[in-house]
Amino acid sequence: MDGHPPAGLGDLHAPRVAVVLRAHPLLTPARLTTLTEALVSFQRATETTILLVPFQPQRDRPIAEAIAAHLPNVSQIRSYDDPRQCKGLFVGVEFTIGMRLHSLIMAAAEGSRGFALSYDPKVTQLMQELDLPGCELAALPTDANQLCRTWLDCYANQLPLEPAPIESLRDRALLHRELLQQVLLA
Repeated sequence: MDGHPPAGLGDLHAPRVAVVLRAHPLLTPARLTTLTEALVSFQRATETTILLVPFQPQRDRPIAEAIAAHLPNVSQIRSYDDPRQCKGLFVGVEFTIGMRLHSLIMAAAEGSRGFALSYDPKVTQLMQELDLPGCELAALPTDANQLCRTWLDCYANQLPLEPAPIESLRDRALLHRELLQQVLLA
């Protein structure tokens, strides 16, 4: 799937960081507070625009709104019905902090460096396949400053992902699409 950058993205102050969190039992109020405090510090240190992206707005938007209320600088909540626009968002994003598997896949496909917050074995597997930095949500540091320093290190020093593993993911996705089409047309 090709990404189509959404209208107005280029008008936002750069650099831009996407944050894609989701409702999940492991995202406790205490962990959300830690993440929010770390994002506030991260934004102050980097002067980035934070884009909070609820992939499933009905479930994820309250999390995005709770974080946005604390961010001191430019931030926006952005959600898209068109998955091509959602993927295109990551073209204009320098760094992604994501829980949702597909946010991390889209970010990697569009060249956005990232940090994974894993709540699921599929996210952990993707972290390993792409050598993507991150942590298990259950083991999230309780010190927001420590988490912020980790993000700052990744943001400043992480190299772009190697193209070979990304191409492998694309090839597998195309194979799955073909298989699905064959099953649906049979």
